[in-house]
Amino acid sequence: MTSERAIVSGFMFLLFIASVIPLPSVSSNAGTTGMFGPTAVFHLFGYAILAGLLVWSGFSWPIAIGGPILVATGYGAFIEVVQAPIPWRSFSVFDIVLNAIGATIGAVVASRRT
Repeated sequence: MTSERAIVSGFMFLLFIASVIPLPSVSSNAGTTGMFGPTAVFHLFGYAILAGLLVWSGFSWPIAIGGPILVATGYGAFIEVVQAPIPWRSFSVFDIVLNAIGATIGAVVASRRT
């Protein structure tokens, strides 16, 4: 595994762990934390970084920035599904939308820098 792929995989692992551990005073629901609450910032920046790392690592299927956006957003959606049965977490379509927005921003910014 190349170092770029190891970095991307490591970041994906960190995103997963951060998404399933208990957070005693923070809910992922938009109604509880507000549209721009602490979890919204996590979703925007976390998935912007993931998509940016995917661009940086050379991942470009099916089109230059489309692949990283799809992979980052899909990974976020997967994590939301995993969160659904966890008592201290919840599934949120709003979070998936934030992931997609963050991934798009991250991929665009990274593609302009490479």
